[in-house]
Amino acid sequence: MSLCSRLIYAVLIAIGVQACVVAPSMAGPADPCVDTVLLVHDLGSSAAEWDGWADDLTSRGWCPVALTYGESALTEALRPVATVAGLAALEDSASQIRSAIDGILYRTGESRIRVVARGAGALAVQSALTRSMNDGLAPVSTLVTLGPLWRGTNLAGAGTIAAFNRGIGIYDELARLEKPVVGPWCGACGEIVTGSTFLTTPPVDVPVVGVRYVDVATATDGLVTDPLTSAMPGSEAIVVQSVDPTSTVDHAQLSGDEQVRRLALDALGRV
Repeated sequence: MSLCSRLIYAVLIAIGVQACVVAPSMAGPADPCVDTVLLVHDLGSSAAEWDGWADDLTSRGWCPVALTYGESALTEALRPVATVAGLAALEDSASQIRSAIDGILYRTGESRIRVVARGAGALAVQSALTRSMNDGLAPVSTLVTLGPLWRGTNLAGAGTIAAFNRGIGIYDELARLEKPVVGPWCGACGEIVTGSTFLTTPPVDVPVVGVRYVDVATATDGLVTDPLTSAMPGSEAIVVQSVDPTSTVDHAQLSGDEQVRRLALDALGRV
């Protein structure tokens, strides 16, 4: 089995727990909103992972909007039993997310919104801000990430193998051969691997001017490479275990964990 093929299975096991339950997405508010929070799911998940956030956000005066993005051939294959999205190449997902942001701004009249994103979702948002942004103020004022993947994952040794392949000069050729086979199913799987071209060229962990970053990490993540040092440079870094040393929340559990939710919502309210 190829590196990317192995990674697809490993990533879906590590991330896709929420995808096992089909639930309706949160719709955007019917009336114009002046304080929108966009919720962006992880790779191998859907908008359903944010079920339970709507009431808490609304009670604090925000208007939650969750979207399902990045559908692929694997999404279609699994649709009878679950909605598994966030699988398309992150560049493509970034375009979809940027369109969603632009639509919110047009509909509400806001100039900027806040975003909460888990894992690879934050990478897609960052790409939307850096690779498809016109001159001017970024349309996102605050980006709160859960389990940030700014430096990728070494799940199943994928990062180590990729680094070895680069060292002996075969990485690019292997990537070229695997892309038409793996890409239609999970274009993002290879992009979240530590040292991938997506993460490094240009470096994705460079803050966008005018965006406030808050990274919520857990020492027991299980997916993120070096979770305790994975924050965006200059961000407000919050480690779950610094609040609750007994917490064992892992990457797949982050958006469903009540304590993580409180940390994220509190961070949204700080300016």
